[in-house]
Amino acid sequence: MSKGVLFSIGYGSSPSAPRDKRQPGSLPGPESLVELVRRLDIDSLIDCRAAPGPATLADTKLVKGTKRRVWKSGRIIYCRGGFTRYELAELLGKRYRWDGDKLGGPGGGVEGPTPRGLDMLEDAYHRGRRLLLLCAEAHPLGCHRHHQIAVRGDIWMPSMGKPLADRKIPVLHIFGDAVVKATVLHEAAQHGTKNAEADDLADYYVKE
Repeated sequence: MSKGVLFSIGYGSSPSAPRDKRQPGSLPGPESLVELVRRLDIDSLIDCRAAPGPATLADTKLVKGTKRRVWKSGRIIYCRGGFTRYELAELLGKRYRWDGDKLGGPGGGVEGPTPRGLDMLEDAYHRGRRLLLLCAEAHPLGCHRHHQIAVRGDIWMPSMGKPLADRKIPVLHIFGDAVVKATVLHEAAQHGTKNAEADDLADYYVKE
């Protein structure tokens, strides 16, 4: 059986955010993520956020006089609109899976990725699955999906188990229209630069 492919991406800040506060590489909207899943022929989008918002629309309520939703308790949903758990499940159906309890970064009641979560990714890779890891931070160097899941980065801890690079499993980070290997980015960062050799995202699209 051929090996799978493991991509990662972060949706970043909203296009409506002030230009000086907008993360480079941010996705325009959830529709662009759905299109990317289609063009890359992704089997499963793995949501590795520890707290991606409510699981169903029924868990939310509208703020009176606005179109904004909060948890029924009134607690604010700290998640960019369109990328909450229930919205992505509605858009992607069975292709969407939340595994933040096993792959989430520290915070939100989660201590970080677990050996069980990383074993799950390794098993899917060797079964030929095409996966896309999703988190909030647009640039992988600002996200646990790079420093804890993909490579043994600065915030990796032994309790998390071996990161994917130690298992000889490549992770391909998507940033804007580019794709960079996690190990290449890690090496570049160790030399004090965020610039790393990258490929064109379009080269990874599956021909229809």
